[in-house]
Amino acid sequence: MKNRLLAVAAFFTISASFSVAAEIVYLDVSRPDVASFIDAMVSEHEFERETLAGTLAKAQIRQSIIDKISAPAEKKLTWGEYRKIFLTR
Repeated sequence: MKNRLLAVAAFFTISASFSVAAEIVYLDVSRPDVASFIDAMVSEHEFERETLAGTLAKAQIRQSIIDKISAPAEKKLTWGEYRKIFLTR
């Protein structure tokens, strides 16, 4: 019984680690927009191309985080509610 419980726990641990890893996508530094950003940072701010590309290549894109920060944090206000915030006597 104890060995079976350990086996089941190990299975779920391994399964969970695979599902988390499947969500992680790394930034493709060869994409035209990323390459353009690297070019701009090198020319305008004197970054080292290889160092910047290496750092960005380690950046993880997580859709769940993008979805969370894309949603507005506040409720939608009417103009009257906004007016009270921004217009004063």
